[in-house]
Parts: sequence; C-alpha cells; structure tokens
Amino acid sequence: MRLLTLFLFVFFGLVKAEVIRVYAAADLQFALRELADLYMKKYPEDKIELIFGSSG
Repeated sequence: MRLLTLFLFVFFGLVKAEVIRVYAAADLQFALRELADLYMKKYPEDKIELIFGSSG
C-alpha cells in the first residue's frame, strides 16, 4: 500500500513535467507497468518513463 501511495504521489505531484520518470527496483516492474498503463489510459498526453534497476 505504501508503494501505491508513493506511486500516486509521484504521478499527481508533477503537474508540468515533460516526462514523468519513475525509478524502482526491478522486482516491481510488472506492477508499475500495469499502473502506468492505467494512468496512460486516463492521461494519454503525458509521457511516462519507467526505470528499473537492482535494489541492492
């Protein structure tokens, strides 16, 4: 639940960004891609860049 809250905060907190970049651990990529797809359906004019890497 904390991750979802953080994810939503990042998306709705950036009003004027050209590209919304989300950095996350690689094991979160499936969940974040699904959330990004849902967001893009509602806001197709926004651009989202998901960046995944090792968490440790």
